[in-house]
Amino acid sequence: MLTKEQDTKRLAYLDDFRKFRDIYLDDLPEGRLLPGCANYSLYKCRTNFFNTVSLRIMILIRKWVIPENSEIDSFFEYMESRNWQAFATRKDIDVINDVIHKMIRILESTPETIKP
Repeated sequence: MLTKEQDTKRLAYLDDFRKFRDIYLDDLPEGRLLPGCANYSLYKCRTNFFNTVSLRIMILIRKWVIPENSEIDSFFEYMESRNWQAFATRKDIDVINDVIHKMIRILESTPETIKP
């Protein structure tokens, strides 16, 4: 059973992951994406977006809001194996979208199903 504080965090992070799904862009720009480009901060293909999603998942696990999960572990394995010097690919976007959907499903679970 989650504490009230953990459940509050769960709901806040659920909102974040829904925004990641609904607001951020799956597109891969034709040219190099630079800070001055339109909607720069909304592209999922930025390394910073991947880092943001990863960090939120790690915090949720560390704070016992969600359990460790083999579906999520595979995302971290992918992140570790990825060459971050290269531009993001369609596969990278598919992987991040998949983990975002999994996190939404996990966080939408009732608090009774999320046990430390």
